[in-house]
Amino acid sequence: MIARDYYQVLGVPRTAERAEIRNAYVRLVKRHHPDTIGSLPHRLQDVQRAYRCLTDAQARAAHDNDIVENEHAHRVRQRLVERRLSRLDQPRVKRNSRSQKPGRALAITAKRRKQHLPRPLMLIAIGGLLFTWLEVFGLS
Repeated sequence: MIARDYYQVLGVPRTAERAEIRNAYVRLVKRHHPDTIGSLPHRLQDVQRAYRCLTDAQARAAHDNDIVENEHAHRVRQRLVERRLSRLDQPRVKRNSRSQKPGRALAITAKRRKQHLPRPLMLIAIGGLLFTWLEVFGLS
């Protein structure tokens, strides 16, 4: 597993020629050189590492293979997560008896959910009604 995509570090496409890579390297070294104001030393090290890798033919081929493998592994992980999430999105059906149809059971549970407030909200609502009644009838 690779730490960084060196093409992104230098800001060049994967089909970039050696001259394009060199131009991007020179531009970034000037920007992140330690003598300039606001330089980032770790960023300069990343740029140098990327340039060394992309100018060597064998290292570049190995890096390209790593990128392809990482993209494949990412797609596999993404499909796994999508499958897990799709299972959570499916509605759960509660049935009272086996003779009841699944659609009807789902509709009944949905109605019950809409009718009842959660207990803390219900207590707040009842307390608010009680307070307004007391004020209306002058009992407070």
